[in-house]
Amino acid sequence: MNTFTSISPEEMRRRKMVKRGLDLSIMVCGVRGTGKSSFINTLCGQQVIEPTSETPADNNVSFKTYKAEITEINSTPINLEIVTTPGFGDKINNEESSLEVLKYLEAQYDTILDEECRVERNTKAKDKRIHVVFYLIRPTGKPLRELDLEFMKMVGTRANVIPLLSKADLLTEEELQLNKQLVMDDIKDHNIPIYDFTLSYDSVADSDYYNEGLEIQKMLPFAVIGGNNVEIINGQKFHTRDYPWGTVRVEDPDHCDFLPLRNILFGSYLQDFKDSTHSVLYEKYRTERLAGTKSKDLTFKSDALFDSVKRESASQHLDISVT
Repeated sequence: MNTFTSISPEEMRRRKMVKRGLDLSIMVCGVRGTGKSSFINTLCGQQVIEPTSETPADNNVSFKTYKAEITEINSTPINLEIVTTPGFGDKINNEESSLEVLKYLEAQYDTILDEECRVERNTKAKDKRIHVVFYLIRPTGKPLRELDLEFMKMVGTRANVIPLLSKADLLTEEELQLNKQLVMDDIKDHNIPIYDFTLSYDSVADSDYYNEGLEIQKMLPFAVIGGNNVEIINGQKFHTRDYPWGTVRVEDPDHCDFLPLRNILFGSYLQDFKDSTHSVLYEKYRTERLAGTKSKDLTFKSDALFDSVKRESASQHLDISVT
C-alpha cells in the first residue's frame, strides 16, 4: 500500500522529525573546579568529556566542541553540540576572559551576517550560533565575584545566559537558599540580562505558560550536581554520588534542580531558546552592526578568531533558518 495513504499526516511528520532530529547548541562556562565536565556528562547521560581533556595548554581561553545525541523512548532525538571554554578564569588578571567568550559568540553572528549578504546561499549548512550559555557559579556564601558579574553582564547581551549554582550537594538547605538569594540580588542590582522564562508569553493570553515561567524564574540560579555513578533505586534510574552520610540522587527534585533544568532545556523551552537567539539577540546584533552603532572596542572583524570562522564559512555556507 502507498505510504502516503496508509499513515496519517501526523505520523508522517513525526517520522521525518525523528529521522532528522532537533539541533541545539549550548556553551558551558565557569572557572576551574566548578564541575563543568561532570555536569555535561550527567546532562547528556553519557561520557562526553574526560575532565583531563579540558586542561588548557596555557592559561588562555580556548574553545572546544563536543557532540552528543540525546535520545529517549518515544521522543525526537536531539543533536546536541556543546562548546566548552578551557582556561576561562585561570589567570590572575581575568579581564580578557569574558571578552574572549563574547568574541566567540559574536564571531558566529558575524558569520551568519556575512552569509546573509551573499547572492547565493547554501541553506543546508550548519548554524553555529549558541542557543544557551550555562554559567556555573561556585557557592561561597558571599556576593558574586567581579568576574562572575562581568561575564554575565557582557555575554548576556549576546546569548541566553542561565546561571547555575555548582556542587549543590556540598551545601545545607539553608546555605543553598542563602547562596541563591545572594546571586539573584546581585543580578538584579547590577541589571544583568539573564534569560527571562516569561519572555515568550503574554501574562493574559498565555497565562498558564506565563505563570510556569514565573515559577521557573523563582528557581534561579538552578542548583546542580554532577553524578558519575548510575543506580536503580525503587525501580528508577538515578545518577548518584555516595557520601558517608548517604546517597545524593541527581534527578531527585528534593536534592537539586537538575531534573527540571534538563526538562526545560530538552523539552518545554528548547524552541524558545532557539527563537530568542535568532529573533531577539541576533536581530539586535545585526541592527547594531549594520547601523554602525556597535562599540569600536568590541569590533574585531580583523581578529584572528573572526577570520578563522569566516574562512570556514567561505567553504561551507551556513543555514540561518530556525527549526
